[in-house]
Amino acid sequence: MSNFANILKTEGVNNTPGLKEIGYFALKSEIETFPVLPDSPGTPAEEVTLSGTFVMTAEKYFKKLFSTEGNAKVEGESQGEMDNETYLQKAHWVHPGTKAEALAYCKLAKLYDCVFIFVERDGERRVVGNTSWRTKVKAADSTGDENTSKKGITIEVETTDVGPAPLYNGAIPLDPTPVPAIS
Repeated sequence: MSNFANILKTEGVNNTPGLKEIGYFALKSEIETFPVLPDSPGTPAEEVTLSGTFVMTAEKYFKKLFSTEGNAKVEGESQGEMDNETYLQKAHWVHPGTKAEALAYCKLAKLYDCVFIFVERDGERRVVGNTSWRTKVKAADSTGDENTSKKGITIEVETTDVGPAPLYNGAIPLDPTPVPAIS
């Protein structure tokens, strides 16, 4: 079944770019159950929306990531040869500051396979990371060199998947209170 639909602009509706300042990440090894794309989606929305919720192992949770406004994005592009195509999902964000927690993230992130949830300005949640491919995290830090320079860490995330970073409406398990599901 084909789930193609008309792709039109809706008059009078903002198309505000960017991500909200708070994103989330978790180690894949601490996730007991991943939400999945449906096997037989019936609509375009089902085609790109994960079904189910993240279930964490005992006493494990997603952690928050703060990004400077205007310095975070999720993007993607198809990759590969004809008849062997996948999708490269990418995320980029900048965190202001070089405190111990930020520097420790830079040191450790390359050693673990993670999943990330980012929230678009319109409230849509996008997931970068899946159970089929590893997620590569590249981190950089800078003290800045002038009075107007950026001081902080820059994180680049890449993973392969079957399509764009999917939408996620489920709860985000946080300690002590989860972010509720989108209803």
